[in-house]
Amino acid sequence: MTKFEEYLDNLYFEKNISNKFIEKKLEKVYRRDLKRLYPNLEFEYAIHYCGYERKIMKLYQFLNAKRFMYLHSDMKQEISTKGNIHETSFKSALDNYDKIVTVRESSANEIINYYPKIKKDKVVVAHNLNNIDLILKMSQKEVIFDKETYCNITLDNLKEILNNNNVIKFINIARFSYEKGQDRLINAFSKYHKTHPNSYLIIIGGYGKEFEKINEMVKDKENIIIIRSINNPYSILNKCDLFILSSHYEGLPITIMEALILEKPVVSTNITGPSEFLGQGYGTLVENSEKGILKGMEDFTNGKIKNTKKFDAYEFNKNALNEFNKLIN
Repeated sequence: MTKFEEYLDNLYFEKNISNKFIEKKLEKVYRRDLKRLYPNLEFEYAIHYCGYERKIMKLYQFLNAKRFMYLHSDMKQEISTKGNIHETSFKSALDNYDKIVTVRESSANEIINYYPKIKKDKVVVAHNLNNIDLILKMSQKEVIFDKETYCNITLDNLKEILNNNNVIKFINIARFSYEKGQDRLINAFSKYHKTHPNSYLIIIGGYGKEFEKINEMVKDKENIIIIRSINNPYSILNKCDLFILSSHYEGLPITIMEALILEKPVVSTNITGPSEFLGQGYGTLVENSEKGILKGMEDFTNGKIKNTKKFDAYEFNKNALNEFNKLIN
């Protein structure tokens, strides 16, 4: 970019200043960049799958192809709680992409309510698929740490806990981020543990700004295990008793389906997305609060939580693939 183009780019992305002049100039910049990145290449489809990265969001807007953008969560909530969406780019993408793809049915109404100007017929649903055979295969492997794995206990101690059938093991798998509610999960488990000392909570995550906070919360709590960055969480999940989703809001997290594939009972806060899915009989919904999470643990211990309906992941994948094929046909 020229110095002037850099200046306009900064106004747009950092100051959220937009007008027809700036938009026109930036279109020139990004069309030029497409030629640099993809010289003499033509694409039939362009899929911005993560739905967040603002520069890619803008770049693909000008690609000569059918352009899809996936939305994996309640974007209005994401904007208000995390501020991780560049709204100017996001609204421009909602106007200009050919399809806005949500991963659950009710997300369509959420995005229409957020941005009433959007053409409603281009908001479509395509659920995420599960890699079923890989999940089953990985779940049978030995528990190992990778070079970059962090855990607040040793691998030998972790294996000893996982192989002990006389203790209760709760597990949560999510990035270390505010909306995942891991702080209230820890608080709920701490209360539960006072009357159930033979119990453990395992939290597995990857990236996330809340990691240091979460790790500090469990510093003196021997029965709460924190694991960050592990390539195979399935071998750990497979040895646990109950999967708990403690989120404040969600799209449709793949982790609850992974737990069901491994035939683990699931408890989730009663929030849009998980409630639509688990409400079909696959799991148990509890109040969206620390109190609700604690009740879920207690109900499991008292034998009140059972999966009443088997999750047919292969049929789910078949339907999800049909949804995706409709996008490109």
